[in-house]
Amino acid sequence: MSAKPPTIRDVALSAGVSVAAVSRVMNPGTGPVSEGTRAKVTAAIGELGYVPRRDARDLRATSTSTLGLVLADVTNPFFARLADEVVWEGRARGLQVILMTTREDPGLEAECIATLRERRVSGVIATPTADNTDAWVGLRSREVPLVFVDRSVAGVDDASVVSVDNEAAAAEATGHLLDLGHRRVGLLTGPSDTSTARGRVAGYLARRRLRRGPSVLVLERLDDATARTLEQHGWQVLEPGVAASGAYLAG
Repeated sequence: MSAKPPTIRDVALSAGVSVAAVSRVMNPGTGPVSEGTRAKVTAAIGELGYVPRRDARDLRATSTSTLGLVLADVTNPFFARLADEVVWEGRARGLQVILMTTREDPGLEAECIATLRERRVSGVIATPTADNTDAWVGLRSREVPLVFVDRSVAGVDDASVVSVDNEAAAAEATGHLLDLGHRRVGLLTGPSDTSTARGRVAGYLARRRLRRGPSVLVLERLDDATARTLEQHGWQVLEPGVAASGAYLAG
């Protein structure tokens, strides 16, 4: 006998809030919700695997002809092009695409995952943050196809991943600058907790360790205006305080 699916009351009990508070979290714009309450409710929904009941048609359907697309930042040209291609490919196959953005915020990402589960999408394509492992695993437990692009999430082992070998690419780029005679090589990488950034840093450091002789150092913050611009776009400048003769951006 299958277990009874969790209800909104179960979510409220687990989160330690009222049913009305859970409803407000799940229906934005219906009333004020504190960030603390939102976080507790989102966590409870993920832990319990709660999926709200919308209407009889949704209850009968195991999935819809809808594809979820969760991107980190649509102002990034790479992600914008990805969104355009996914939407057009989806339409060619009779799929509607729900585009959601996280701005690298794990809390927003958790809400996106919960919404896509609620809507019973046919599949999800995502550029994930480094968090929300349990929520992604929960999505896969419902046999929702999941593809990570550019990044992966530790612990979500059965998701498909489309990416490049960031470690090898960073090592090759570092070696190229060294071959040109540069000895102070700068690396600007994305958010440091993502799999792509970790791979890039690993490749950079590995090539740096292989080359003896003059130190290979990391780029300083150039000027205040440039530093602010980089930070606004999610870049992290490693080991500040040293001038660089050569640098590369891993975007």
